Amino acid sequence: METELWNLKVKGTHIVSYTQRIQELALLCPEMVTPKARMIKHYIGGLSQNIKGNVTSSKPTNIYETITIAQSLMDQVVQDLGLGGDAAVQDNNVVTGTFLINNHYASVLFNSGADRSFASTTFSEYLNIIPTTLDIVYHVELADEKSAATDTILRGCTLNLQNHPFNIDLIPIELGSFDVIIGIDWLSEYHAVIACHEKQVHIPYENEVLVV
Repeated sequence: METELWNLKVKGTHIVSYTQRIQELALLCPEMVTPKARMIKHYIGGLSQNIKGNVTSSKPTNIYETITIAQSLMDQVVQDLGLGGDAAVQDNNVVTGTFLINNHYASVLFNSGADRSFASTTFSEYLNIIPTTLDIVYHVELADEKSAATDTILRGCTLNLQNHPFNIDLIPIELGSFDVIIGIDWLSEYHAVIACHEKQVHIPYENEVLVV
């Protein structure tokens, strides 16, 4: 895993999968990305040459700022090349992608199997939302079968999908590979449908269906 982290590179324009994998490896090999400046250096080092210089010259101060800048630059590359940007399918009730939340790029998991929506405690620090205390302690069963408890929620966050803002409340917990998990609470509120065979999320919006 250390070797993979050392040699990890963006393949083509697939910066989302690169970001997700480097975050996974960073959790498993923390000594390789400590202090924080080493994580930024590793991340920039694996970027493609067409955006690496611009990210470096922007002098990001933390990893989320680095990811935001890199994703924005790659989005422009994808647009210039005329490539599609739909999210990638994972399984029958899950779609993933990278989207803006409170103007910060986040690796997002749309999961109809989750009854609430969550944000990683690390990513939550960048949202500039004061946590609200819940009336009850919320117990969360994680993917590794461990359990976490929380009594706070971040209300009034903004999820940007194709330049359309959507309100979302996020419960901060420790997450592994993703910054945000969007669950059935948000999907139901906006009548969203995960179309796995099309690698898309369909959301009714005014008089149209927004296809992400």
